[in-house]
Amino acid sequence: MTRDFFHGYAMNAVDAKNRLSVPAAYRDVIERRTQTRTVVLAPHPRGLPCLVGYDIGRTARLQDQIDAKYGADYGEDRENEARALFGLSEDVNYDENGRFILSADLRDWAELEKHVFFIATGDYFEVWNPQILLKERGQDPLIARLVKRQLDAKGAA
Repeated sequence: MTRDFFHGYAMNAVDAKNRLSVPAAYRDVIERRTQTRTVVLAPHPRGLPCLVGYDIGRTARLQDQIDAKYGADYGEDRENEARALFGLSEDVNYDENGRFILSADLRDWAELEKHVFFIATGDYFEVWNPQILLKERGQDPLIARLVKRQLDAKGAA
C-alpha cells in the first residue's frame, strides 16, 4: 500500500469574505487519505509563526506519539503538549473548490494577510504569511527565490 504525502507549494489569496483555498494537490492527498473534505489547521508545534495543516487521520498518529512519549504519565508536560496539539487546532471543512473560511484565530496566529504561502513538508504542510516566511526562512536562497517569484506572479511584491 502506498502512503500519500504532501508535495510542492502554492500561493493563494484570502478573499474579501476571509475565504482561502487549500491547494488542489493537497486536497487530493487529504481526500485519498480520509475520504473527507476536512483539513486540520493549528499553530506550528515548535512555535514557528505559521500554521500547520494535515488530514484528520494524522490526529491519531499525534496521539500515538504522545502516548509513546509519556505512557501513563498524565502530568503537566503531557497536558501542555496535548493542549497545544489538540486544543488549538481547528477542523476545517472545505467546499468542492477547496475554499474555507479562515477564522480570526488562525489568521492572527500566523499573521496571515492578503496572500498565503503553502509549502509541503511530507506528512503535513505549513501555511505562511510570505513576508514572515522570508524573514524566518529567507536565509535559504531557494526558498527566498521561490517566495519572491510567487509574490511577483501575484503582483504582491
